[in-house]
Amino acid sequence: VNSNNYNHEEGNFLIVNSYDNIIRIYDWYRYINDRESCKSLSDLPLLHSLTDGHQHSNYPIKSSIFTSSQTDNNQQSLLLATGSNDHFAYIYDIGRQPSPKLFQKLSGHLDRVYSATFHQTSPIL
Repeated sequence: VNSNNYNHEEGNFLIVNSYDNIIRIYDWYRYINDRESCKSLSDLPLLHSLTDGHQHSNYPIKSSIFTSSQTDNNQQSLLLATGSNDHFAYIYDIGRQPSPKLFQKLSGHLDRVYSATFHQTSPIL
């Protein structure tokens, strides 16, 4: 594991970017609030594993989550932005159930993208 991100605004997710090209998203809220079933960090409930698109090895890559209050169909939008070693930034729709979907692949970088961060109140990188 080389980087993680706790979503302070919502307090719900722990994002772990690891050198095996997998981004894991854990249910931090449940871990904090259900100590009976989550007694240690190894009991953290895994919500999603993102394996497509981004490349992640040998360099720390940071990700962030954007949560909107409502979308057109009255569902909460949940987006994850991440950098990548392949000169792209990626945005995933992780609110889609049962599995997340690559939402957008952003080009234009001349080198690896080390970090991607959303604006605090708008879905702007």
